[in-house]
Amino acid sequence: MRSAGETLKYHRTTDTAAAAPAPERRRDARLKQRSLQTNLGPVIDLSRSGIRVLSSRRLRGWFKVVLFDYSGRQLQLRARVVWSKRISFRRHQVGLELIDPPENVARELAKIGTTGLFDI
Repeated sequence: MRSAGETLKYHRTTDTAAAAPAPERRRDARLKQRSLQTNLGPVIDLSRSGIRVLSSRRLRGWFKVVLFDYSGRQLQLRARVVWSKRISFRRHQVGLELIDPPENVARELAKIGTTGLFDI
C-alpha cells in the first residue's frame, strides 16, 4: 500500500518505428461478382482458391458449396470457413477457402471470375 506522500510515476513508451504491413495471405486475385449465387448466399467475390459470400447467419466449419450462374448451371465445391464478420442484423460476410479443387475446377473459377459464366 502506498503512503500518503508517495506519487506514482508513469513511463510512457513510444514506438517510433512504423509497423510493418501484414503479409498478403491470398494466393490468388479476387474478382468481384454480381451474377453468381451459392447455396450459402450471394457471391461477393471469388478466386481460384476461395469465395466470399453474404450470408444470413454466421457460418463455421466445412461446407459443400454449390455455385450457380444466372443460366442455372452448377459447380459443386468443398470449402471451409476461414473467417466470418457480422456486418448488420442477420448479415454476415464469410470467407471460404476451397479445399483441394481439381486444376480444371480452379481454371474454371478463374474463367468464371472474369466472365461470370462457366462451361460445365
